[in-house]
Amino acid sequence: GEYLAFALRLDTRRVSPAVFKKYTLLAMEEAEKQAKEEGRKYLSRERKKEIKEQVRIKLMARAMPVPAVFDVVWNTTSHTIYLASTNNKVRELFNNHFTDTFELHLEPVTPYFQALRLLGEEAQPAIDAVEPARFM
Repeated sequence: GEYLAFALRLDTRRVSPAVFKKYTLLAMEEAEKQAKEEGRKYLSRERKKEIKEQVRIKLMARAMPVPAVFDVVWNTTSHTIYLASTNNKVRELFNNHFTDTFELHLEPVTPYFQALRLLGEEAQPAIDAVEPARFM
C-alpha cells in the first residue's frame, strides 16, 4: 500500500562502572608493582590515563551490545513519517540517517502545524487565538 514500515536499530555497548573500577584497580596495582620493580616510586598521571583507556578498550571489546529498536512508519502518499521516539538523540540520528539514505530532508510536525494541516488554513485565526490552559 502507501505505507512503508521499518525500524531504526541502535546498539549501545556499556561497561558497568563497578566492573570498570574493579579492572582499573587491578591494572593499576599491577602497573605499580611493575614500577617498583623498575625502581620508580609512583605512576605518572599520563600512565594512569593510559591504563584506564586500555582497560576501557579491553572491556568494551568484551561487552555485549544492547539493542534498542525504534519503529518507523512512512506514508508515501501524505509524505508523513512517524518515529516511535521522543528522545532527541534518536530523532537526530534518524534524521541524519534518513537524509543520507534517501536524500530527503525531514521537518518535525508541531501541534500548531498539525492542527493547521487537519483543519485547513481558514482555521488559522481560531488556532492563533487559543490560549494555553493550566491544569491544576
